[in-house]
Amino acid sequence: MKQPYLLVCLLASLAVPAAAADAPTTKRGETIFKAYCAACHGAGGKGDGPASRTLPTNPANLTLSRAPEDYLKLLISEGGGAMGRSASMPAWGGTLSPPDIDSVILYINTLRQKK
Repeated sequence: MKQPYLLVCLLASLAVPAAAADAPTTKRGETIFKAYCAACHGAGGKGDGPASRTLPTNPANLTLSRAPEDYLKLLISEGGGAMGRSASMPAWGGTLSPPDIDSVILYINTLRQKK
């Protein structure tokens, strides 16, 4: 009778890491931000990335942003043009998963200036 119990424990232990790996984290958000966002928004999120000089509109200074998280999710997922902002802001919803986007938002929150 111990074998079914061991199988259940094994399956349960396999499920936990998968769920934890998909949980949004600030560290994961920082990695994604550096890979996808920093070229335009800059390493510190001030809108001064190396690619910003080539864009028709300056990227947002995320340290000053007070946009709510739901708005940021849509902006990151759908892109700036879909949200009435700069069309230079690409839609990342086809590239980044929802937990990835949530992680980026967690990281953006660390860049915001506290009032």
